[in-house]
Amino acid sequence: MSLELKILKEKVIEDEKNSGIGSIYDDERNMHLHIHLLKTKYQKMRRDYDKELEELRKRQLHVQNEQHQLDAQLSAIGKQITYIENLIALFRKKEKSEKAKLETEVK
Repeated sequence: MSLELKILKEKVIEDEKNSGIGSIYDDERNMHLHIHLLKTKYQKMRRDYDKELEELRKRQLHVQNEQHQLDAQLSAIGKQITYIENLIALFRKKEKSEKAKLETEVK
């Protein structure tokens, strides 16, 4: 009876090595341990992926926030430039009219 159990056990171990997950790994671990190791490895990879994805999302929000701030600054600077250009045009017009007025008074 013990001989039959020993032969049966050896047969089961050999079958696990030759089929399924057990054939991927050529060692003394059984199929369930290999499956457990693969699950653990996958879970770690998934955690790392989720962590990296979260970091990328945070970075994306940070970049979008900076972009919004820079757009607002560009808009404000553009309005200031337009205002200054209008003031310059107004002063030049006023200068021309005063110059023309002085020239008529001098003649």
